[in-house]
Amino acid sequence: MSQEKPDEKTPKQSPQVQEGGIHFYGETKIDRSQFAAHDMVITQQTGISAEEFNQLFVPLLETIRQAPPEVQEPATQQVEELKEELGKGEKADDNRVAKLVDNLVGLVPGAVSAVATLFGTPLLKNLVGPVTQFVLGKLVGG
Repeated sequence: MSQEKPDEKTPKQSPQVQEGGIHFYGETKIDRSQFAAHDMVITQQTGISAEEFNQLFVPLLETIRQAPPEVQEPATQQVEELKEELGKGEKADDNRVAKLVDNLVGLVPGAVSAVATLFGTPLLKNLVGPVTQFVLGKLVGG
């Protein structure tokens, strides 16, 4: 009985995984991902649209329009900076958000209710950290 020697010219193949007509060669790692193949379509929506996000700030901006004219422009600027920071989602700087909220209410004290309502929405409520929560608690007397 003779043993055949592997052909030294044949390249060594990496491990293979074969699924439904898709071939993976070598080391394949899928970590916390979804995999779509063949006729499967995966749609995943995260967050909200820009329009929905901007709508959250409408009551606050309306409150600012009722403030004295000399504070309307700086207060509106604070709201724009707040929107920009909160638009970063989980990467928003909590210290910056807290400072913007504090400055805004300092300019327009009548905006406390609108700010509390804004941060009471599920989307923003889950984004703020402990510093912003402290400032909001201080504003609403908690």
